Amino acid sequence: MSNSQEMNLRSYFGGRRSASKRSLKGPGPSTEHLHEILKLACRTPDYGNLTPWRFVIVRSSAVQTLEAKIQESFHPNPAAGTEQPRIFFDTPCLVVVIGCNKPHEKITSYEQDLSVGAVCMNLLHAANSYGYGGVWLTGKVAKDPVFLNEMNVKSDEKVAGIIYLGSTTDVREDRPRPDVASLAQDYS
Repeated sequence: MSNSQEMNLRSYFGGRRSASKRSLKGPGPSTEHLHEILKLACRTPDYGNLTPWRFVIVRSSAVQTLEAKIQESFHPNPAAGTEQPRIFFDTPCLVVVIGCNKPHEKITSYEQDLSVGAVCMNLLHAANSYGYGGVWLTGKVAKDPVFLNEMNVKSDEKVAGIIYLGSTTDVREDRPRPDVASLAQDYS
């Protein structure tokens, strides 16, 4: 890696921020970009090459259809004239990352869960590398029976992340970051 590549990578990580889901608009990733983003996301630590994850892609009008189904699940009998809080806003693309741990005599579920989390983070980095904004969320949607059914999540699987992707011009202020000195200790 060249010095300028190292500098660019440090600069990227030093300024990386998740987008606000409210700020994500079209266009979302093209089919080709999304394919490459997912390929890059899969370049993650995966002890034993178990690939304990899978992706469900929800695009454009399907996002709004999914939202309507979840709203019905969350609010089956809404009071007339009340507007429910939006879930996906105008996000043009969702990537639902599903953890599907594989039985293994040496590789624990915990280690596989960490690998799935790494895929989620790599997915955000890859999307950023193509100029898209993104945010990794779960919340009550990830446990909603209607959502789980729509995503075909099996009983031995779990939603690790709902990755919202799109274009954004949102400039967010940095939040306070942890004091690394208080988190690190030398072993001797």
